[in-house]
Amino acid sequence: MHRSEPHVLAERVEHAYAMHLPPGKGFLPPVVPVDVLPDVFARYQHACDALPSRFGEPGGGIRPWLDSLFSRHDPAVTQAIDRLSPMERQKAMTVLCTLAHTYRWEKTPPDQAAFELKRLTLPPGIDEPWTHLARVLWQPRVGSLWNVALCNWSLAFKPGGSDYSADELTLENLRFTHGWLNPPLASALEVFMLTFVETEARGVAVIQRSLDLVRSVADNDVQAILSCLETLDEAIKTMNHVFYKNIRARLIDPAAWNERIKPIYGWGLDTGEGTLEGASGLQLGAIQCADAVLGIENETFLPRAVAESRKYMPEGHRQFLSAMDTVRSLVPRYIRENGNAPLTQRYNLCVDSLRAWRQAHQRRGALYLCGNGAGPMGGTTGMAIRDSEHAVEEFHAMMQGRIGETMNAHIPVTADAQPTRVAI
Repeated sequence: MHRSEPHVLAERVEHAYAMHLPPGKGFLPPVVPVDVLPDVFARYQHACDALPSRFGEPGGGIRPWLDSLFSRHDPAVTQAIDRLSPMERQKAMTVLCTLAHTYRWEKTPPDQAAFELKRLTLPPGIDEPWTHLARVLWQPRVGSLWNVALCNWSLAFKPGGSDYSADELTLENLRFTHGWLNPPLASALEVFMLTFVETEARGVAVIQRSLDLVRSVADNDVQAILSCLETLDEAIKTMNHVFYKNIRARLIDPAAWNERIKPIYGWGLDTGEGTLEGASGLQLGAIQCADAVLGIENETFLPRAVAESRKYMPEGHRQFLSAMDTVRSLVPRYIRENGNAPLTQRYNLCVDSLRAWRQAHQRRGALYLCGNGAGPMGGTTGMAIRDSEHAVEEFHAMMQGRIGETMNAHIPVTADAQPTRVAI
């Protein structure tokens, strides 16, 4: 029996989802991140626990302390990495990324020299196991959103390694595991980091509704498509709400974020793989999934940066998003050919919800990049924008381009007829 192209594409994304994302978890770990590592990693975990008291205060510097702790590499550590479970490897990567990034910036707020740094020699006890683990995980040797945020949390009522439901991951239930600042800034850091976790938790519904939509288009079921678009719109709005309620000055002071929280995400050093950026909201998978299923254009700077940022994501996440890229034109093409007003209007509402998220990001991003004007460098997390003098203007223009691309996805309402089936 001949299968249509839409059916082939639907099967491809469904297979990629089943193969590469844990059921009901989306771009989050399959279980609650593990609490502890084998004893050979104890000194790394203890150092992470001590970071807030050493790195979290202005002035000083932690490189001499970390140099003394990790002056020599213990081969038993790299040997142990090969025996770790998948989630233990992610825990070890989170710990090593946290230590390496604080070493890279040395103090908070960082000195201007830290922003100008191009290369850095880490102490052997961090450098060698971090390099080995990055090779084992097939990811760049740098902090990513996956390791510094999405695998860096615990649940108040469940131990590490437990199963969980995405619905349980709310700011009230989550705890940030490995921080680097003391109170009161520790609270702002926690809210900021856990916002990414909560966003991806709400994004699980976006992924599921996107898959349902692709399948409904393949089945040429207009009523099901209408229902899928309605629930997708609701899911995008729910995901957006996380950003609206958490990223605000009452919870995260803009000046503190700009000077004391933001820099740690960036890397900006050449470690033999070119200049690596570090963790960034560009690495949120659910937003990329929504863009793909709605067929949002990818021509301006921001989507190109998003595509580049995928190299920081786990291999399975990259595979799933690559599969989603193959259906980018499927839904809007079907709706244009259908020419049905209710279908078109419902699709446009989904586009509007993505636009609303980007407009809110544009406004609040500019607020946080301004800070109090005293910081040594403007710029986004991940160091995508480095020019302090023009950071806000560049960010605004970058977001405006993406907002324009999103709005270009709108489909004109050409008729007010009953839903029809389309020959596919």
